[in-house]
Amino acid sequence: MDMAIAWDWLKQKNFRLNDPNLHPVVAQRGWEVVFEAWRKGIYVLITQGNRTFKEQEEIYAKGRRKNPDGSWTVVNKKEIVSNAKPGESYHNYGIALDFALYTPDGKQVTWDMNTDFNKNHKKDWMEVVQMFKARGFEWGGDWRSFKDYPHVQMTFGFSIAQLKAGKRPSRPAMVVQVPEPKITDKKKEEYMIPVAKADKIIALIQAKWKEKDEQIKQYQKMWQEENAKPDKCQQKLDEYHRAAEALRKDKKELGELADEVRKVSGRRAANN
Repeated sequence: MDMAIAWDWLKQKNFRLNDPNLHPVVAQRGWEVVFEAWRKGIYVLITQGNRTFKEQEEIYAKGRRKNPDGSWTVVNKKEIVSNAKPGESYHNYGIALDFALYTPDGKQVTWDMNTDFNKNHKKDWMEVVQMFKARGFEWGGDWRSFKDYPHVQMTFGFSIAQLKAGKRPSRPAMVVQVPEPKITDKKKEEYMIPVAKADKIIALIQAKWKEKDEQIKQYQKMWQEENAKPDKCQQKLDEYHRAAEALRKDKKELGELADEVRKVSGRRAANN
């Protein structure tokens, strides 16, 4: 499908996946989801990746007030966006992502879970969630309490308590590969021959090939008859031989031409 948003543009917007503090497996799988979704006409924006403890406190503070003794008091429940204090979010360890979607024109970011921008009768948000799940991510929308619909995480089997105690998932020696669309040879596509038309062309070539074959047989017969004469003419024998060889060359070229037509119509060559 023709993409409304260019891949190069979307790559730049998803710069958070290039954060070296993000676990490489999380970054790689994140890029794969963004790319797969893009190919389906869904434009994912990674809004959060690795998050510092300070940033986590700022998020936790929304809807709350920090008291002098370090405790927190809720002042506005509607403004609360996280129940995770600094060190209590998988974001703080580079193994979680938050995402949103772009509108098809790329002008707006939305968290609407009911959109179907690619018109395939499926909710875009849930399509993206399934892409993440297929790559080993947990989705915050599956949590029993305080559901976090834009959130996905890859725990690697580690609990928050273990992470706070200093344990970390191993980081494989890998280079994160940003997917790239295959470059299509538009010129080659323009010259593709429909199979039905190719069959007609090949039939004409084969008829010409048979005609050349019959001519070769005639020259062979003429050569044999002349060679059987007591007063055979060497000049005629040479002439018949050259004519037959030229026809054999024509036959070979016709066969190669038929194979080329087969190839550009998506068929296998006769000699393959």
